[in-house]
Amino acid sequence: MKILIIEDDEKIVSFLKKGLVEECYVVDSATNGDEGLYLASVNEYDLILLDIIMPEIDGFDVLQWMEQEKWLDDIPVILISSEDSANIINKGFVMGASDYIKRPFDYRIVYRRVYNIIKLYAKQKRLMDLLKKQIEKN
Repeated sequence: MKILIIEDDEKIVSFLKKGLVEECYVVDSATNGDEGLYLASVNEYDLILLDIIMPEIDGFDVLQWMEQEKWLDDIPVILISSEDSANIINKGFVMGASDYIKRPFDYRIVYRRVYNIIKLYAKQKRLMDLLKKQIEKN
């Protein structure tokens, strides 16, 4: 499974990478939204961990781009941020985020949410594939 972290704080990236790699995930990272969108356009990811507040292209701009390109149908996004305003969190969900994790965070919670979201999307994909096969048969 492959994960992309889009986060401008290198300490957070290092913390997340270390734990996720130990759990046998392949992890790439980008320090801004523009770089993250580029990586997502040339690689296949099972999940994106996305910071909301970043210079230049922020997390909301990334979500907007992903929605326009229809990537959110296939790539779940978990927002990570110290922002805890209900309006900010709700905006992320309305824009297509699958989950939200507030910083500072406990790695065990991050791992469990990553695992659960990836598993959920994999099951959804299998069901969609089965449905397509059934439709093709008829």
